[in-house]
Amino acid sequence: MNPLARSQTANAPCSLATSRTSHTAELIGHVDVINYKPSQPASPRLTTSKALAHSSGGLARQGEGTPRDNEQQYVNILNATTDAIIAVDQDQRITLFNRAAEDLFCCTAASVIGQVFDRFIPARLRDVMRNYLQDTDRVRPRCVPAELTALRTGGEEFPIEGAVSPVRFNDYIGHMIILRDAKERAQAGTCVPSLQSRRESSCGGKRRRPAFMGMIGEAPGMQAVFKAVQMVAKTDSTVLITGETGTGKELIARAVHDASGRCKQAFITVNCAALPGELIESELFGHERGAFTGATNQRRGRFELAHGGAIFLDEIGELSAQAQAKLLRVSQEQAFERVGGNQVIKVNVRVIAATNRDLAQMVKAGIFRADLFYRLNVFPLAVPPLRERRADIPLLARHFLEKYADKTGRALEGIAPISMERLNQYHWPGNVRELQNVIERMAIVASGPLLEIDDALVAPAAADAAAPTTGSLHNVARNHIERVLKDCRGIIEGSRGAAAILGLKPSTLRYRMKLLGIDKPARAA
Repeated sequence: MNPLARSQTANAPCSLATSRTSHTAELIGHVDVINYKPSQPASPRLTTSKALAHSSGGLARQGEGTPRDNEQQYVNILNATTDAIIAVDQDQRITLFNRAAEDLFCCTAASVIGQVFDRFIPARLRDVMRNYLQDTDRVRPRCVPAELTALRTGGEEFPIEGAVSPVRFNDYIGHMIILRDAKERAQAGTCVPSLQSRRESSCGGKRRRPAFMGMIGEAPGMQAVFKAVQMVAKTDSTVLITGETGTGKELIARAVHDASGRCKQAFITVNCAALPGELIESELFGHERGAFTGATNQRRGRFELAHGGAIFLDEIGELSAQAQAKLLRVSQEQAFERVGGNQVIKVNVRVIAATNRDLAQMVKAGIFRADLFYRLNVFPLAVPPLRERRADIPLLARHFLEKYADKTGRALEGIAPISMERLNQYHWPGNVRELQNVIERMAIVASGPLLEIDDALVAPAAADAAAPTTGSLHNVARNHIERVLKDCRGIIEGSRGAAAILGLKPSTLRYRMKLLGIDKPARAA
């Protein structure tokens, strides 16, 4: 008889998935054992992992090891499996999320525990999954519906396969969900290699750390940012995110919101630089009918729409003096009036602001209000530029390569070594956004399986990388802009202009030139 066949006795083994390794830690097999018998009620004092261990009859024989040791042993086995294992309670909130689930959905367990499982299901299919998990009458494991797909934290949708089993925890019936990426398994042909491929990079076989809230970053600077996000997300404190253009400040802001207790409420984004000065107050605080020409109806502002959630004020340094004064009041008192109105509106909104400008320097220059700066600067969070986290360049490049290979339908297997060296040596004034654009451009014109980066894309900025970067931030910014203007022969606008190279809008670049006292060089004929 097959030793893995299901027992016909009443003491059938419970649901368990584990991996078999050799003494050299090499993966040599994978075992899944399913119990078709209903789980027994667990003690009310047991935690989720203890309850799972209890339903399995325990992982250690009676008298061997302490309860804490037995619980840790069970957790270790869950983390050693190659399938994503997720436990949900009667409200379909996640209570357990193993390491394979972190890899599959590109997030950490700490960021999703307590959240509803259908955050990983596309909106059009959530009713299907909710109804499926509400059926607790069946005791046998069921395969997930064939039409279901799942979402990774970054928004990527992929097909899934697996099973769902009702399990009794304390005084309620929850579910154990076991999932895997059906596309990876089909492409690899076998289960183990497909799951291993998720843990290996495109060269060298190095195991990749799971992405943090959809963001990739193994460099110490980014790990410090991720740790800070986890700490401040648990509070309602105002966050000021600073960093150069293209470093991913909006992703950091969204991560703060998604990991907070307000994650189910609205997250409203406002680009302060994109709104005309005369309309920004109306956008932020709303207006009454007849408040100005064209105001034919009453309109709710962004702060009102964000009530209970968070508002992200991008490019906060572009606010006018009048808008700064009103923002100071709403930040302090959580109250405001609509434009043209006199009724005080109370809100409960978390403010997350971001800027690529030096607000402290702007305060000294009298351009930005000092009281607003100190009100926003409760928890400063500086995102390092890409040139200061060069260890992440290969990881990001491969990530974008996979993304655009699927998007363009090209069979791209990797990046040529000499091209990867060019990427590592480049200065990246546009940071991650510029890297993404370069990879997309090269993926479109690629003619072979290896992506080759045109030397013309990186040579000018590579020379800049060798230039001295010591001194104050004011001097570094001034020298860099002057060099780019000189290389562009004074051209600001257009695809070859200085604004495009710097990743700025032409109006923003002109404003910075005025602020830094830079005269535009004479344009060549």
